[in-house]
Amino acid sequence: MTFFGSMSSVSTAKTGAAYVNNSRKARIPIIIFLFILVVINWIFDRKTFRMDLTAAGQFSLSEQTIKILKNLKKDVKITAFFKSNEQRGMQDLLSEYTYFSKKIKVEFIDPDKKPGITKNYGVTQYNTTVIECGDKSEKITTVKENDLTNALIKVTREGKKVIYFTDGHGEKDIESGERDGYNQIRLKIEKENYDVKKVFIAQEGKFPDDCSVLVINGPQKPFFPGEIDSIDTYLNDGGRVLWLLDPDSPIDKDFFDRWGVEVTNTTVIDASGFGRFFGLSAAAPLVNRYPPHIITEDFRNVATFYPLARAIVPKENPGEDITVSKLCETSSNSWGETELKNNRAKYDEGKDLKGPLAIGVVVTKILERAYLPDQKDKTAQMVIFGDSDFASNLYYGNAGNGDLFLNTINWLAEEKDLISIRPRDPEDRRLNLSSRQTKFVFWFTLVIMPVIVILSGVSIYVNRRKG
Repeated sequence: MTFFGSMSSVSTAKTGAAYVNNSRKARIPIIIFLFILVVINWIFDRKTFRMDLTAAGQFSLSEQTIKILKNLKKDVKITAFFKSNEQRGMQDLLSEYTYFSKKIKVEFIDPDKKPGITKNYGVTQYNTTVIECGDKSEKITTVKENDLTNALIKVTREGKKVIYFTDGHGEKDIESGERDGYNQIRLKIEKENYDVKKVFIAQEGKFPDDCSVLVINGPQKPFFPGEIDSIDTYLNDGGRVLWLLDPDSPIDKDFFDRWGVEVTNTTVIDASGFGRFFGLSAAAPLVNRYPPHIITEDFRNVATFYPLARAIVPKENPGEDITVSKLCETSSNSWGETELKNNRAKYDEGKDLKGPLAIGVVVTKILERAYLPDQKDKTAQMVIFGDSDFASNLYYGNAGNGDLFLNTINWLAEEKDLISIRPRDPEDRRLNLSSRQTKFVFWFTLVIMPVIVILSGVSIYVNRRKG
């Protein structure tokens, strides 16, 4: 009895020990699980992960806006004057701005509840937003990223740089609203805090002292020798020039030779057929190849097209301290047609230029080298496109044409944080229903569907009772 009793005690003790061990083993996964939860909670408490699932990216800021916000050096106060029940849209937009920059401070004011503050700000209508930085302020009356970002640029930039467009040679008119005018692109440049002016170099007698960038857009008449000399002198003094030359634009061959570039007398033909998906002819090459450069660094999925363009060829030996690089390049199924007759083109070996071809190139000349680490080389910079139509009123808003032109201006003006893909107005995706369709939706969702659910429930209940 004693033996079996002791055996029973030993067995009980072993069972208890086993139970304790199993309990300890069972706790380990629980502890690990709790530890993982704590770590995940700690990470999410310090890092915010956001995902915009809307088709048009409605709740995501553009790359340009994000770049500007991340580079803000000054505090900016944004005061939004909205009724309490109408603040949601602007709150959603401004929350994106404050997420990317701690320099942005936001305050919402209901004009009906605080009329004194509203009056002090000079606000006379609902849904007005005031953007302030130092002694500068801008007002907008929309809930659009484009308008808000442009206002932010204006209040945070010191002074205004001047962009000059040459005049007097049949260039595209920056005041014209016609198809081939440059009115729309001029307005876009001004929204990025530049002044835009015209200059007739021969008439002025001297080059403008405040010129940040000189733009020569589609001249139809040749420049006088004295004007070419003035442009040459301006560049060799550290100037910035943007040339836009159509196939029929006259050129000064000696000038471009000095700067390491051959502006060919060709019309670029693209036989790839890619442009036909966009309603373009073979004489309007569509480009999606961009050699590395800051101007096009965000053009990963962005195409540009050029109605009637000429090829620009970098010279093998551009000259001392001069570098020439391609900016945008056509497909390998393209060529430079030397004799375009009756809108018909055929590649002729040894006569036409075989693609891929550059439609835009960047020229940089080092004028003075910097010898200290915190200094920069003094340079002359020039961008040459073989087309001016891509930035005209008719085409600037298509694909990436407008962004390419504005990025080029900003690069030449040394405003690199403005180089990006600009915000687009949100797509209107509302569903418009006719009166008949509205009635159908009402009856189907509020009457027919609930009745079907109720009848199904009653049927199931009755069948169960019978069973």
